Amino acid sequence: MPAFLVADGTPATNAATSYASVSEADDYLSLSREYLTAWTALTTAEKQVYLMHASRLMDQTIKYTGTLASADTNLRWPRDNAFDCDAKLYDNTEIPEPIKATAIEIAGYYATNTTINASDKVGDDEGLQSMRVDVLSFTWKKSAISATTANKYPRYIANTLQCLGTVDYTAMGQPLGVRFKQGAF
Repeated sequence: MPAFLVADGTPATNAATSYASVSEADDYLSLSREYLTAWTALTTAEKQVYLMHASRLMDQTIKYTGTLASADTNLRWPRDNAFDCDAKLYDNTEIPEPIKATAIEIAGYYATNTTINASDKVGDDEGLQSMRVDVLSFTWKKSAISATTANKYPRYIANTLQCLGTVDYTAMGQPLGVRFKQGAF
């Protein structure tokens, strides 16, 4: 397992593997009725794994605004020219609170919904049951589009990043390879 190192925007944390610390997650999730029980039952090492997974998953599925502040960083924050919803420019040495909150929400979601890890097959050939080329007809296995496997994490969590990036739902296994951007619904 990679070392757990929290990004704080300084060059010393270019090798960071998480956007949030365990203590930040503990504080944040202490107010969550949905995730609190599962989260508090975890060991510190397990919490670190969930936070690293959440940070990596965010970087794989979100197209952030701005550009990387440093090419030598493991994670995709901090960034140059990244603005919040009120046009406030984030400093290129900070990790915005919505980024931390989203990583924590995803970690809490996975801590509570561990069964989705074993059945997450969307995007694999196993999801396609049949395909007809003339007049394009696709039939997907029911499990491939179920609520627990169609997305890597719920859209309400992604909505916490409204102004910092758009979620690429194709990277999250959206059926038919359709790309939906946040706010499209």
